[in-house]
Amino acid sequence: MLNIIATMGILLAAVDPATELNDGQSLLRWLEEKPETPDHIVIAGAAMGFVAGVASTMQLMKIICPPAGTTRGQNIAIVVKYLKEHPKSWRLSSTFLTMQALDEAWACPKPSI
Repeated sequence: MLNIIATMGILLAAVDPATELNDGQSLLRWLEEKPETPDHIVIAGAAMGFVAGVASTMQLMKIICPPAGTTRGQNIAIVVKYLKEHPKSWRLSSTFLTMQALDEAWACPKPSI
């Protein structure tokens, strides 16, 4: 167990996912990556966790209203689809693009006046 923890610590120190996930192009690449090395596993996992974190934050702030039972996998699929449909925007922030994708898919109903 201690060996696993030490190995993960070394991997996390060697790979900085934040620098790998700074724009739409890199986010798409890592969401679609089939990790073959330990550092690729860390970055691909960080990409999935990134989307999950943005989705959770947006939902808590009532920016998006996904249906009950929506999975992390569905949110990731929405972001991947959005990025593939908007390649001209890949240079933009991965946070902004993730928010755009999720808002487009799960926008909360507008209150009636």
